[in-house]
Amino acid sequence: MLINSRCRTGGDERVRKWSHARSQVAIRQGPWETTDEERQALADMIGTMTSWPWVGASLATKTLHKKRPRLIPVLDNEAIFGAYMNPLWPEKPSLADTIKAVPRIKEALDWIAHDLTRPENASVWPQLHMIEPTRSRIELELEQGVRRPAPAASAPVEPTARGR
Repeated sequence: MLINSRCRTGGDERVRKWSHARSQVAIRQGPWETTDEERQALADMIGTMTSWPWVGASLATKTLHKKRPRLIPVLDNEAIFGAYMNPLWPEKPSLADTIKAVPRIKEALDWIAHDLTRPENASVWPQLHMIEPTRSRIELELEQGVRRPAPAASAPVEPTARGR
């Protein structure tokens, strides 16, 4: 929550209080190479947190990323949903909408997994790791801020007015 978050005062205490409701999904500590089932389980766990009235995908993943930075990307409202996944960006500015919908969260995880595991990117990761040895693939990819096309297998999810 300390990562540029708009969380209300006392948010950390609320997370501790509500943490009993979190998903019991076993999250492994490991590299980003995840299966579709693991990404769905992760999206469901983030969705459990977004069911709380004051938590969206951004706050949930900022909190979880601190525990598993090599596995859980920060799904920031503006950077990921507003720019990276927005085909109209940069012509149309990103929105700061709070994302709560599990299908949209899963779609973001799929896009990031696709970019991190693309064969044409394989030769770049060792070079980037030498430049920034303390950063994970997720952190390196998201720092680049480059929007990529959606994976072919990903069906588009129509956003709603609330909880995109």
